[in-house]
Amino acid sequence: MRYRIDQLITSMVKKKRLASKLTQAEIARALNVSSSFVRQVETNRKHYSHRHLFVLSLYFKCNINEFFPNLNNINDFISSQGNQI
Repeated sequence: MRYRIDQLITSMVKKKRLASKLTQAEIARALNVSSSFVRQVETNRKHYSHRHLFVLSLYFKCNINEFFPNLNNINDFISSQGNQI
């Protein structure tokens, strides 16, 4: 089952990838995974692990929190998702 939080995280990573003009293959190399894995993540068939997000934060030189919903609005996010977080 895909959870909404995974989709939001994927969206944030993809946004950073595109803003940095990086290909899926470049992200795959940074994560030591296949390009098809990154493609599957971006089409919501798989999701990034905690380790992937940590490596991506180092790769993008950003805070890992940038991949998650704004914590100021987390209560609104949780209540809007019900059991599907």
